[in-house]
Amino acid sequence: MVGMRRVILAVMATALVVCLAWMGGEAHAAGSVSLDTPGGTYTQDFNSLAPSGTSSTVPTGWHFLETGTNGNLTFAAGNGSSNAGDTYSYGGSGSAERAFGSLRSNALIPCFGAQFTNNTGYPIHALKISYVGEQWRLGTAGRADRLDFQLSTNATDLRGVSWTDYDLLDFSSPVTSGTVGALDGNDAANRAVLSHTITGLNIPNGSTFWVRWFDFDASGADDGLAVDDFSLTPYTAPTAISLSGTSLPENAGANFPIGTLSGTDPDPGQSATLTFSLPAGQADNDLFVLAGTTLQARHSFDYEVRSSYTVVVRATDVTDLSRDETFLISVTDVNEAPAITSHGGAATAAISVPENTTAVTTLTASDPDGDTLTYSILGGADQAHFVLDAASGRLSFVSAPDFEQPADADADNVYEVTVQVSDGLLTATQSLLITVSDVAEPPAAHTLVYTAGRGGSVEGEAKQVVKRGGEGTAVSAVPQSGYHFVRWSDGLRTATRVDSDVTSDIWVKALFEHDATVVTHALSYSAGVGGSIRGEASQIVEDGGTGAEVEAVPDSGYRFLVWSDGVQSARRVDTGVSADLSVVAEFAPVGVGANRWTDIGDQEWVDVYGVTACQVDMVADGLNDGRFGPGLAVNRSQFAKMVVDGFGLPKHAPLTPSFNDVDAAHFFFEWIEGAAALNVVLGYEDRGFRPEWSITRQQACSILGRHLAQQEMGQSGSIRGELGSYTSVEQWYETEGVSLLAPFADAARVFTVHAPYTAYLLYHEVIWGSLSEGQCLLDPLSDLTRAQAAVLVVRMGLSVDGYHLIGTQSE
Repeated sequence: MVGMRRVILAVMATALVVCLAWMGGEAHAAGSVSLDTPGGTYTQDFNSLAPSGTSSTVPTGWHFLETGTNGNLTFAAGNGSSNAGDTYSYGGSGSAERAFGSLRSNALIPCFGAQFTNNTGYPIHALKISYVGEQWRLGTAGRADRLDFQLSTNATDLRGVSWTDYDLLDFSSPVTSGTVGALDGNDAANRAVLSHTITGLNIPNGSTFWVRWFDFDASGADDGLAVDDFSLTPYTAPTAISLSGTSLPENAGANFPIGTLSGTDPDPGQSATLTFSLPAGQADNDLFVLAGTTLQARHSFDYEVRSSYTVVVRATDVTDLSRDETFLISVTDVNEAPAITSHGGAATAAISVPENTTAVTTLTASDPDGDTLTYSILGGADQAHFVLDAASGRLSFVSAPDFEQPADADADNVYEVTVQVSDGLLTATQSLLITVSDVAEPPAAHTLVYTAGRGGSVEGEAKQVVKRGGEGTAVSAVPQSGYHFVRWSDGLRTATRVDSDVTSDIWVKALFEHDATVVTHALSYSAGVGGSIRGEASQIVEDGGTGAEVEAVPDSGYRFLVWSDGVQSARRVDTGVSADLSVVAEFAPVGVGANRWTDIGDQEWVDVYGVTACQVDMVADGLNDGRFGPGLAVNRSQFAKMVVDGFGLPKHAPLTPSFNDVDAAHFFFEWIEGAAALNVVLGYEDRGFRPEWSITRQQACSILGRHLAQQEMGQSGSIRGELGSYTSVEQWYETEGVSLLAPFADAARVFTVHAPYTAYLLYHEVIWGSLSEGQCLLDPLSDLTRAQAAVLVVRMGLSVDGYHLIGTQSE
């Protein structure tokens, strides 16, 4: 017997063979070959065939078929000496070593093969077939004869209709030259070993299939060809894949082991030799890797981004049969520490705050798990000086620090405190270095200045210097003929006054009116979001009279905060009314603080600037980080927006920009163009607007003065003064306004172009100037701050000599 070798070929050429109608008979043994074990090999050496004479007896499951005029149900024993067409039991004369073969002729067409039944208990997915082809006769020299190997999964006998040809198992004559006649098929030169694994099959358990060799019709007399030492091994693909673990914690890191793969293959010994892979392009396979049989995550997974993934695993056996299995990999949630994000999120942050204030900063933090965060003070040398709101993160001094008397541990005005945020389990910390900056203290002495408006004068010492806490001398407001005294500009209604317990500079003007004038004032009370007004919301009151009581009533879930003019009582009765009044009651949800901005409290607007945060909010926006930046310089574009929003002017978007440095894409484009269209703002000679340049106090005076003048001209047709009416502010200035600048020590620093409108705003008490070391100053070249700009626009919103400058607007 010649040994067999296994050859696994990846490419198989197939052809569907449709057999012609057969004539003749078919001889066979009872039953078919039963394949009982996956991976078990069936062999046949054909030594049971008759060694002499003729016979029809073949091994179990084997068949032969002869068609043509000489076809019968027997085969002949031979050694290749006969050239007659027939089915043969080839072998040496009298030898028991036989091979099953055939020789085709014009009168006889032979075919032989076998039927197999799949009793393995599994589908058959591949067949490994090996045999030795033997040539026992050369019928014609110069050409090759062959036995065509074919397989059918639906045939019931050798005549079956559908057969697939596998050329790699065809046996072609190894001897094609030499003397025509008998050959010894057992001689190595006259035989060939053929082996091939047929894949792509799916033969169910319990079903049958057939193999056969069909004798090719070669030119001339055919060769005698035979099959010996046949073997067939059925293989089944892996039937199951298991993964020992299917979850991993989030943030576990790259190459984290998830589980170990194992598989089941019915073929003997193959379960332990399975190889595993992750087919490309399937599910989430690109997010995983294999290290041998261990499934690993390619990188860290984040539960909050995605909590599960799908991976497809392929198990392949040594016969290249495979099975795919899909696994769901779950990511388990792991609590992650919060992070402090305020002040850049650095471990240590520096903050600067002015003395005499308690507010420091508001901490912010984030948590990947979305847990509720609480803030607390962890430590620091100066922790006792601070209080931290656990819910809002608002950090404040327990008492306002004094720069001149530092209370920190190092006495250097740098307070050290460490804060932390917690999600209930994990924490994050930040060390804060809080520097207290110096603020100019009130002077030891204060200057009192008393001036008179048109229609009267002041008797007594009009300019006085009084020690802090001291008392000034009496001054009186004396009306001219045809006028009567109304009030001082700070609201005092007695003509003679003595200012006592002086704690700040005082600069007031006595106001007079024509005797024939009957003055009434409109009182308007409205409610912000979260409340309503109880009482008469719109009232008309004579000058000096008293209005009716109104009350700010909060809605459910809201609380009253303050009136927009600073009055903190929900119920109010306005007495001594001397001007129109329009106020808004402000409310806030229960539990929400009142302060609009983090760096200046609502009460500070009232105490320092004399306006309310609500009034400021209507004309100016805060910064993106929640601050207002009261001490920062306001630039030209920001001031243009304040003017347009504060005065209710229309925005404008022309097709052609008015300025070469403010195009349509500029954030403030429509506000700048709106102000320019009304000639409230002007550009430079080169058509530039310089939107980012800071604006000086005198430039602001010109912008506000131009708008005020437009209002006055529109309502009365002229600019009115003490001595008459004028066609322009410049004409009024030449006659009356120059004298208004004279009392100021720095009047010479006011540019000629800005002087008329600066005097015009002084005349209408929009600006008053300031006192420093006993001198009256305008400080015209200083940059206007954001707080000063907002306050100026708010003041312009009040009634100035009867001209109402802000129209109705919605915020």
